[in-house]
Amino acid sequence: MAPDMSFDAYKWHKGKWLLERDIDLRDPKRDGKPFKAPPKDPSPSR
Repeated sequence: MAPDMSFDAYKWHKGKWLLERDIDLRDPKRDGKPFKAPPKDPSPSR
């Protein structure tokens, strides 16, 4: 058995818990880059 990267969640709606299957947990504001890269230094520090 292995994870399939799908996620389920319970949502409270009108006094009852409803199961939501295969919810999308991606960040809608993320531009696809893993992190903000530091600025490149034009002069090496040696």
